[in-house]
Amino acid sequence: MLNHSIIAGAICSLLLMISTATAQRFAAKPEDAALADDLSKKFEKSDQAAMESASKYTFMFEARSEAKVSALLQFSEALIALKDESTFYTSIFYDEQSEISRVRANYGTKSKPYLLYPNYEDYTPGGYFYSDAKICKFSLNFDTRGDRKRYEYLKKHKDVKYLTKAFFHSGLPTLQRTLEFVVPDWLGVELVEINFEGFDIEKSVEPNTRMKNTVYKYTMKNLDPLKSESNAPNISKRFPHIIILCKSYEKGLDKGTLFHETKDLYSWYRSLTQELKNEKEELKPLVEGLIADASSDIDKVKAIFYWVQDNVRYIAFEDGIMGFKPDEASEVYKKKYGDCKGMANLTKNMLEIAGLDARLTWIGTRAIPYDYSIPSLAVDNHMICTVYINDKQFFLDATEEYVGFGDYAYRIQGRPVLIEDGENYKLDKVPEFDNDHNKTVSSSKLQIEGQLLKGQAEVKHHGESKTNILRQYAYIQSQEKENAIKAFLSDDDKNMSVSNIATSDFDKREVPVEMSYDLEWSNQITSVAGEVYVNITWKREYINSEFDEDRVNDYEFPYKVSIISNTTLDIPAGYKVDYVPGAVEAKNEDFSFDLKFTQSGNSILYTKKITINNAIVRSEDFEYWNATVRKLRSFYKDQIVLVKR
Repeated sequence: MLNHSIIAGAICSLLLMISTATAQRFAAKPEDAALADDLSKKFEKSDQAAMESASKYTFMFEARSEAKVSALLQFSEALIALKDESTFYTSIFYDEQSEISRVRANYGTKSKPYLLYPNYEDYTPGGYFYSDAKICKFSLNFDTRGDRKRYEYLKKHKDVKYLTKAFFHSGLPTLQRTLEFVVPDWLGVELVEINFEGFDIEKSVEPNTRMKNTVYKYTMKNLDPLKSESNAPNISKRFPHIIILCKSYEKGLDKGTLFHETKDLYSWYRSLTQELKNEKEELKPLVEGLIADASSDIDKVKAIFYWVQDNVRYIAFEDGIMGFKPDEASEVYKKKYGDCKGMANLTKNMLEIAGLDARLTWIGTRAIPYDYSIPSLAVDNHMICTVYINDKQFFLDATEEYVGFGDYAYRIQGRPVLIEDGENYKLDKVPEFDNDHNKTVSSSKLQIEGQLLKGQAEVKHHGESKTNILRQYAYIQSQEKENAIKAFLSDDDKNMSVSNIATSDFDKREVPVEMSYDLEWSNQITSVAGEVYVNITWKREYINSEFDEDRVNDYEFPYKVSIISNTTLDIPAGYKVDYVPGAVEAKNEDFSFDLKFTQSGNSILYTKKITINNAIVRSEDFEYWNATVRKLRSFYKDQIVLVKR
């Protein structure tokens, strides 16, 4: 029989040999370990850094393809581990218009390949009903600090119109990043440099007469990693990148125009809409019923616009060419759902049946920093409808539920639009409103009765503040609506009882939402030795809105803000004011706070005015904002002191 102790010893010896060999194989060089230590001090939250990252774009002429011009990205990245036993995960995105190949990795040198197991799968982002997006995922394991690995892949863009942007920054700290474009002489390309100001980017341009091309090379060093943070502006609004405009080609006798100017972009968009077979007969009975009682063209527009808002569910849809081509109006009507393009097309066709001049309209929301001077698919990400009434235009975005006619969501306000006009097009902008458009105005009158605060209050909501209330109210089940309004008016304060509520008609989305009510508020009064302490600040906006010290990105609010509030507290007979909290005053270009107490006769007036002008707090203002919030918190929690006369 075999001696089990001998076998066990042999196994242990074998494991030790494997472990030792592995440790020797993956031991980092001393200089790499030292570099990793230095980098880990600077980038404490990063497990790896990119020593160098390179993207090289070359362009190819494909005579037999409809697109004619394709592009190939050769990507490579050399990584160094900043921590022991870490794993690098990455995802390469592609779709029906692109393909991934030759995904490889090595141990920092091409002679030692690293075995990869790429996983190719569909990618379904939140909120999308269907998307043609796909991802190639894989991981690299690192044993010790200073361990190095390199990976690379090829990505082919089958049609250069879909190759739009190239960024420098990524989620990794990067010591050197290069973007290289090898442009053949037969191809007209413009590289539009966006957000370069304030960044140290080296650029070289090298014509090569022998190879008949020009090489454009951009190099950037010491890049901080991108940080994912809530309400951060889109990276295209802040970080440097390049818009790739392939404008025309002339290869021998084969020549053509791609996206040379805006009219070319529009012509391609229009070619997609001309393929639609919008069967209007199916829509006529619906439209005729909706406008039967309309006394004006504006009434007709409202009836149709609101019907689409209320009856067609918005679901984003991106699938190859269908990411740019609207669904047919009759199909959207039958399905009762559609993306922005389908809903805009349905709105347009219903308005045309009603005898109105309606046009499809392309627009880039506020997430996009470009305008139509750049003929690229990167310029827009949304579609709406424009209707003309008595030479005046109105923009209709049916994806925005409960937005009133003539009102516009902040995300499209001030944004450039491309409006269809037969073979031509029109350029314009959606109107932009100031913060007063969204104002919330409230007033209340309070009295002290024993240990209770009692009184009456009213509030009026405009703009996006109003729209949000209408949406939330519509989503609440009928039996819960009354309790929801009470919770909203009391700011969900369990000490406050709200009664005798009267509201405006929530079905009228064009007028402000108004509410009036009676209130009783407990646990806000304390009496001690002839002194009465009172707190009357129950709406405490932004009390917990300090930014983390390590936040990097600006903070973008959903819309501009204007809050105006006046509260009057009657001073009880036999008492006088001994103390009121000190005022909070703060103001800069983007926001302002003005809260204070004043005495007027036998009353104390509490006034509050808060504005956020540009729907943003910039990172350079975080310290000032945080200091203001701390003052605000102290103010909200402080108390009025009344003493006997």
